[in-house]
Amino acid sequence: MPVIASKRRLDHLVLPARDLEAQAAFYQRLGFRVGARNVHPWGTENRLVQFDGCFLELITLGQTVVPPAPAPRFFSFGAHVGNWLASEGDGMSMLACDSPDAKADAIWLNQAGIAEFEPFWFGRKGQRPDGTPMEVAFSLAFATPSVMPDLCFFFCQQHNPENFWNPAFQEHENSATGVNRVVVVRDRPDEAAAFLNQWLGGFAGYGARGVTLRTARGDLSVWTPDAAAAEFGADPVLFNGSRARFGVIVFAVLRLSSVAQCLLANNVPHRREGQRIVVPSGAAFGVVLAFEETTDEDLPPPGRKMSATEAEAA
Repeated sequence: MPVIASKRRLDHLVLPARDLEAQAAFYQRLGFRVGARNVHPWGTENRLVQFDGCFLELITLGQTVVPPAPAPRFFSFGAHVGNWLASEGDGMSMLACDSPDAKADAIWLNQAGIAEFEPFWFGRKGQRPDGTPMEVAFSLAFATPSVMPDLCFFFCQQHNPENFWNPAFQEHENSATGVNRVVVVRDRPDEAAAFLNQWLGGFAGYGARGVTLRTARGDLSVWTPDAAAAEFGADPVLFNGSRARFGVIVFAVLRLSSVAQCLLANNVPHRREGQRIVVPSGAAFGVVLAFEETTDEDLPPPGRKMSATEAEAA
């Protein structure tokens, strides 16, 4: 089977934390620009870190609204966040890729037998910098794969993208430009390949570390615990392999020196490994963070087959 990149793109990463303000302050110490706090009617509150076309959702349970309970064919976003925090604590629980039509994606996911949920729509009011009102709105189509039952994957359609993306919010002191790779750690990566291929519509490459499916923006990898530890250092909680976990987020940066300056100035634990800086999960709210001097030119364009050398490197 040829290795083919998906035409989908990484859209955003959902990072629950018990203390949203402490989590946001930590990401500011890392050198990221963090947005203001948003309150949702479904029981969560978030703050965002935005890149060009991708963002991090720092999120927690709100104080005033009880999330709706899950029901047949209904995925409760707020209940998921609450259940994750209760059972796992801080970490990364969900990964979204982009969608041109979440309603159609939800129908397809149901027909493919990898989801049984209706699409979920939500919107919220906001203000532009000049004070004029605006609305951002999203539709989500969820999937919870049986091979990785603790994790959630979904498609996200933005209905008013012009109101959401803001180049001013995408300028970060640490020179980060986006998410290069998300690494799921699991003791049998091959068992996850079929889901990745079906969900994203590409064909994953098999290598010594595990499997990787390349998208039009960023890689999604499933690596063994030993491979993750060899690349990013030991992590007995995330890299034990007994259950699949979102273990590592790899950021593309223009200058590692900018990352190092932020981390040193703000006393953030980290280590330098060649052309990579790694922040351990114990300091980073439950997920390993890595920074690499990488550009979009390192990713193949959508639909291009990777060479055997590229597949092995994945």
